[in-house]
Amino acid sequence: MKIKIDVGTSYCEYNVFTWSAEDEEKASDELKKKVAQFLKASGSKKEELAESLAANYGEDAIDPEAYFRSIYVSYPDGEHEDEYISPEGSVENDNEQFFRKKMNNISENRIVICTMNQYKHGGWEATVESKKPFNINALSVMNGEITYGFDSLDNMGGGDHNYGETWWEVEI
Repeated sequence: MKIKIDVGTSYCEYNVFTWSAEDEEKASDELKKKVAQFLKASGSKKEELAESLAANYGEDAIDPEAYFRSIYVSYPDGEHEDEYISPEGSVENDNEQFFRKKMNNISENRIVICTMNQYKHGGWEATVESKKPFNINALSVMNGEITYGFDSLDNMGGGDHNYGETWWEVEI
């Protein structure tokens, strides 16, 4: 049977810039200059440079919250009645591992800059094949993806910007 799953939840978008000795060796003169400016700057100028480095030179990731606001389940073949679920608690997840791994590796990454923007009411969806009706225990959030069993739900975007922040660690 086909099951269409729509999940509404908050999510965070991350940009993480790391700067190791190896990165410095390989970097362009322009990037080396920007990093030097960041290290010398203070106050709002430092934050502006940090955001620029993370956005333009960092890795990005999306991390859906595991506390789902809503789950709408429908059966396109009509085999079962549709369900609207507002779950209590969270599903299995590894929230925030993307940037925490990089922040925790400050000895290798001499500079780590992270920007985070949180959005409310983002949407994910998928239509999956299953022999059994929907089971909330098959939903999980891992490595920035929402999955149902082995099927990934597609991020449909959207959401209302809630807040953002930038932070960094420097070990030079």
